[in-house]
Amino acid sequence: MIDWPDFYLTHKGWVQRRLFKRIKCRESASEIAQEAFLKAYLSWESVPDDDDARRGWLWVIAKRTLLDVLRRRQVMTVVDDAERDAVESGETPESALLHHMEVSRLLTQLLPDRRRRSG
Repeated sequence: MIDWPDFYLTHKGWVQRRLFKRIKCRESASEIAQEAFLKAYLSWESVPDDDDARRGWLWVIAKRTLLDVLRRRQVMTVVDDAERDAVESGETPESALLHHMEVSRLLTQLLPDRRRRSG
């Protein structure tokens, strides 16, 4: 049975490289890998004692962690944009955020429709 420290040391670079290929930022890849390893550590005992299975399990955790981070960044960008617009327009941050969310929703609906017409 492989123990946690060996598993971590064996797979740390592998996870960081795979994340880096997707986001092109070493610092972010390292932070996301650390978060993924923490999640993996917390459920280490529930994973089968097979290196290939654990490696796949670890990559699923890392990908999901990456998606969570990207979603948080996207939300923060929208909130930052809404706050900036609120300052510029004099409206409340809440109403600016609602406006941004509505525009985003409408664009999401419009884009698939435009793709169908142009294809």
